[in-house]
Amino acid sequence: MGCQHSTADDEHYKFEDVERPDFSLQALLQNENLVRAAKALADCDVLLFACGAGWSKDSGLATFEEVRDNGLDYFALCQSTLLHEDPEKFYGFHGKQLESYRKTTPHVGFNILKSWKQDMIDRMKTTFQFQKLQADKNLTNFPFFILTSNVDAHFWTSGLFGRMELAEIHGNMEYWQCSSGVTAPTRGMCGASRKCEQRPWRFPESQDMKPYPRCSCGAYARPNILMFKDRIYDDTGENAKFVKWWDTVESYKNIKSDLKIVILEVGTGLIVPSIRIKTSQFAKDNNATLIRVNPKRSDLEDAAFQGAEGKFVTILDTSVNAMRKLDYLMRSGV
Repeated sequence: MGCQHSTADDEHYKFEDVERPDFSLQALLQNENLVRAAKALADCDVLLFACGAGWSKDSGLATFEEVRDNGLDYFALCQSTLLHEDPEKFYGFHGKQLESYRKTTPHVGFNILKSWKQDMIDRMKTTFQFQKLQADKNLTNFPFFILTSNVDAHFWTSGLFGRMELAEIHGNMEYWQCSSGVTAPTRGMCGASRKCEQRPWRFPESQDMKPYPRCSCGAYARPNILMFKDRIYDDTGENAKFVKWWDTVESYKNIKSDLKIVILEVGTGLIVPSIRIKTSQFAKDNNATLIRVNPKRSDLEDAAFQGAEGKFVTILDTSVNAMRKLDYLMRSGV
């Protein structure tokens, strides 16, 4: 295999929060889907890593179904209109969320993913053709990308990944925006414009939620995340970033017809299917192998891939467990 490590012992695990693998190689080899996924990941030329709430859950954060505050569920709490209907509830909820995200240590899966990216770099040596196709200085020129609907910002606040190789399609809680509307018709979801030209800004760690935070224009500030029924989300171009990287992959594929493209999708569900919609389309358009990891069997199924089992691999497991098992197999030279 192209992406082997020199040893299968525990020296590879140098992260403080990693315990010894509690599974044996022989047991893993009995799982056909795990082996297929490990082989695909080890030999891929392009890797798209996509994740939803289940990925962050393994760090200890709540999923949509688990969030409750003052008798309200996530759908009720994450409405853009709640800010003006009940500012106390709005800032109480989002203040707790931001504090929780900042206090939570990202799980070891982040580190494992980082090591896989380094393996790709070491194995491929040069990606001149891909770099030539992608000249945007604000976007990665390497065939590795992260797509997420999570708003905790852990990929880049951890220091493990750069924002150029990441698309947070629902925004993130670290950045806040004016609540009076969008800054320009071309970036607004509803085409509206306003006089305030304040772009989204990083929310200071020293700032509290009382008095309620405000924009420089005096209007209430709100997280720069896509809420339900949101007409004033200030889209900073995260979706466009992914589309541009996608276009580069397709151009790269036209040059290198035998390109091995892999998507590893973890922790996505059907309640908010944004990521699944994008990964499924990306897989079909690029004849890519889609590896889907989820602890719920019902969330693994996908009628769109019936008859294409060779390009669709499912793993019934949590995000962290699957990452550790796949990494162990890859390091073992399977």
